[in-house]
Amino acid sequence: MTTNEALLRERYGRRPRRRAWVPFAVVTAVVGLGWLAWTVIFHSTPEVRSDIVTWSTGDGRTADARVSIQRRDADVEAECLLRASAVDRSVVGETSFTIGPGGREKDTYSVAIRTERPATAVVLVGCRTKDQPIRR
Repeated sequence: MTTNEALLRERYGRRPRRRAWVPFAVVTAVVGLGWLAWTVIFHSTPEVRSDIVTWSTGDGRTADARVSIQRRDADVEAECLLRASAVDRSVVGETSFTIGPGGREKDTYSVAIRTERPATAVVLVGCRTKDQPIRR
């Protein structure tokens, strides 16, 4: 220790170090990590998931799609939405269909969409349940 440091310490004394922020940081970290774990678990296991397997344009007034739907529980009712669009990307047809409770947890469904003019693409917006408002 240098002479200047010794003189300053003798003159002004030594301040105790305050660590009042440590308990706050620990509580914040525990709450934050708990919320993060809950979010990961909740969103990684949705009640229903859906994917479009194939689609084809029909006779100019219909479009057909095959949709794969996976439910966490076979007793869950799911509502799904398909959209058909034209070459200019405007929506030319839309259909909503419901998969009732019962059946298998993972299944493939064929759906026909009525269109007002020929469709060039079919998009699966997604499926949702009563407890899962976001379509997946």
